[in-house]
Amino acid sequence: QVSASGMPVVALNFYGGGERVEHRGIASVPGEERRFYESASRALDLGTRLGTKIYNPMFGIRISGTSASHQLETAVANLQLVEPMFAREGAVLALEALSGGRGFPLRTGDDVVGVVGHLRTHGVTGIGIVADLYHLSVNGTDVGRFLRENVDLVAHLQLADAPGRSAPGTG
Repeated sequence: QVSASGMPVVALNFYGGGERVEHRGIASVPGEERRFYESASRALDLGTRLGTKIYNPMFGIRISGTSASHQLETAVANLQLVEPMFAREGAVLALEALSGGRGFPLRTGDDVVGVVGHLRTHGVTGIGIVADLYHLSVNGTDVGRFLRENVDLVAHLQLADAPGRSAPGTG
């Protein structure tokens, strides 16, 4: 039905991981590597049928008792494994800053730029940023500055007004 509607599906998220990780993803969660790979494969299969070219691997929240560096290295290993599958299809991965909830390490534009830069230096070159202007704004990012300085990293731009997450110009 989606294809018949003529409405393009420009971006898809990977599996959110359930309640334990507040549906924020499992890319950086040690012990979830197999599920992450399966999620990537399913997302790519669906997205290929729909013509989707942007995928959010959903970084994940901080896990109690696990260091931030261990989680980052888990994300690097996971994304090094799946990124070539997406590249073969002409697709890119894109991480996003999120607002609300607890323990989410990617809250500001600078947080996302730092992780994307780290991933790129470790060979994950087909990765960019979902610039969700609502999340960036409510988390204190100067959206104008962020876009000017990082336009080359933006794979997808999502518009919503802040506060209220409504149509642009309504907040």
